[in-house]
Amino acid sequence: TLYLSSAASDVYKRQAQYFGTKGFFSTYDARLDEPLTGELKSVWEEGLSALRTGRLDAMALARKVRQAEAADSPTLKQTRGQAMLSMWREIGGGKSASAKNRSAAAQKPSKPQPNVLFIPVDDLNDWLGVLQGHPQAKTPNFDRLAQRGTLFTRAYCTAPACNPSRKSVLTGTRPSTSGLYYSNKRIRDLLPGVVTLPEHFKRNGYRVEGGGKIFHSGMNDRQSRHAYFDRPKDPEPRKKPHVGLGLHQFWRWQPLEHFDDDDMADGKLVNWAAKFLNRDHDKPLFLGVGFYRPHMPWHVPKKYFDLFPLEDVQLPTTKANDIDDLPGYSRWLASERTGFHAAAIKQNQWKPAVQGYLACIAFADAQLGRL
Repeated sequence: TLYLSSAASDVYKRQAQYFGTKGFFSTYDARLDEPLTGELKSVWEEGLSALRTGRLDAMALARKVRQAEAADSPTLKQTRGQAMLSMWREIGGGKSASAKNRSAAAQKPSKPQPNVLFIPVDDLNDWLGVLQGHPQAKTPNFDRLAQRGTLFTRAYCTAPACNPSRKSVLTGTRPSTSGLYYSNKRIRDLLPGVVTLPEHFKRNGYRVEGGGKIFHSGMNDRQSRHAYFDRPKDPEPRKKPHVGLGLHQFWRWQPLEHFDDDDMADGKLVNWAAKFLNRDHDKPLFLGVGFYRPHMPWHVPKKYFDLFPLEDVQLPTTKANDIDDLPGYSRWLASERTGFHAAAIKQNQWKPAVQGYLACIAFADAQLGRL
C-alpha cells in the first residue's frame, strides 16, 4: 500500500487513471512521506496542468517509468518527488522547458494547416475490393480512396464492439489501459483528463465539427467539437414481420422499398457535410463524418440488394477450427452450434444475411463517393 501526502494524493490518482497501473512509484520505498514544497511542488503542479491540457505526452512518461523500473534505474533510488522531477525533466517538462518550446514554436514560420476529413465506417470488415475480403464486394469509392493514400492491410480492431474500438482510435488507448471493454461506459468516466483526436485539433486552432456516429451512439463528447449534426432515424421496412433471426432488434435484414439514399440517415449526413464543406471558412477544418451502415439492422434501399441476387450470393469461407482460440463469449457468438450464427444456419438465413451485409457495404460506398 502506497503512503502519500495529502498534497500528492490527487495528482497520484490522476496519474494512475492515465497509465492504468498502480502509479509511478509502486516499485520502490514509499513509506517515507515527502512534503511537496518549493521547486518540487511547482513541478508536480506543472505536470498536472500539462496532463490536463495535453502538453505532456502521458504515455511517453509512462514508458520512461516502466523502462526505468525494468532496468532498476538509479532514478528509482531517489525519493518519490526527486524521481518525478528527474523523469519530468528527461522528457522536456517543467516550466523552463515549456517556455523554451513555446519560444521556439513562435519563431517558426507559419504555414497553412491542412484540412482533415475523418470518416469512420461502423462495422465494416475487409469486404472491400481492395482488401479482397469477399469476391462479390462492390466498393469502387473505397478502392479509389485507398489508391490515393496509404492502405493498412493488417489494421485490427482492439475490441469486437463499437464503443471500445472507437475510443481506442479516438484516444490512442487500448481497452486494457482504459478499462473500456464494452459499450456501456463513457471514456471520460474512466480517463477524465484524456484528450481525444478531434479535441486535439480543436485546441490547436481548428474548427471542429462532426456528424453521424463518431463516438458511440448516445455518447457524443461535447468537449471534442464546436458543433455536431445529430444522426436522424432511418426508415423502417413497411413489410412486416421483418426478415431476420428474431433474437434482437438489430439482427434483421431487408430491402427498403420506395426509399432512396436521401431518405437514409447516412444520406442526410452526407448532404449536411457537403453544405458544410462548400462554405467559406476562416480556420482550418477537422470534419468528422461517421457512417452508421453497415451496422445492423441491414436495411438499405432495394437497389443495393438488387446488386447481389440471392441465388448468386457466395458464402464466406470458414475454417473448422477458426474460433478455437477465442475467449468463451466470442466462441458462443460465432459458433455454428450456438449463438447468432447457429440461429442463422438453423433458420436458413445465412445467405440472406450475407446479401444484406454486402448491400449495406455497397450503400456505404455510394455515400463515401458522394462525400
